[in-house]
Amino acid sequence: MFNKKLAFLSLLILISPLFSDLPAEETDSLLMIYQESNRQGEQVRHHILASDKRFELKTELSGGLEHQVCLLDETGQTREWHYIDSSRDIQLKAVLLVDRRIHLSGSRRGKVVEKYFQINRQPWNQRFQHGLASFLKGEERKTVFWAIGTRGKGELKITRFTVSREDAGSPPPGLIESGPRGPFLQIKISLHGLLAAFWSGHYWYDAAEADFLFYQGKSSYLDNEVVLLREK
Repeated sequence: MFNKKLAFLSLLILISPLFSDLPAEETDSLLMIYQESNRQGEQVRHHILASDKRFELKTELSGGLEHQVCLLDETGQTREWHYIDSSRDIQLKAVLLVDRRIHLSGSRRGKVVEKYFQINRQPWNQRFQHGLASFLKGEERKTVFWAIGTRGKGELKITRFTVSREDAGSPPPGLIESGPRGPFLQIKISLHGLLAAFWSGHYWYDAAEADFLFYQGKSSYLDNEVVLLREK
């Protein structure tokens, strides 16, 4: 256990200069830790520091560290995103331009990355399930957002997703066993339009604060179905 913690800290020290041009962590940042696991006993941990203007996600992987930082505008939309995966030799930066294009640049396994994505009026939400507080606290039944993929078939591509409110039924046993007692909010995130037939997932949130608590379904980190729950 000590060796794993030492390796994790060493990776943080190694990649920290790559994020040196970003604003410092805000003093009011909220720390959240999520554990992802499958039936085979494999686990991944996600460490989050979040504030109104900055969102930082560090994911411990067996071969290294995945590190993401999102800078946010006053509405909570992503305006800039930095991504490093030391296990796959990927370093990326994406910026939202005034013409509503996203400029993605960097390197991937030694090759230069240079792309532009047009997103028009719909928001860029690189925080994914963590970036839906305004929707959850509002009255809309559906919303749409864009996000850049980092793994699988959607890697380095931009994809549109639909978010739909769902009637709060019985929460999954894994959510109750992890501690929260509710009330909960439940949503479904799916690929947009006809592509929804190929992927969708159900997410549970604390009803009072709209904090993400629980997900059960497919993952880009582990094989087979996973449970993703908040530990802290």
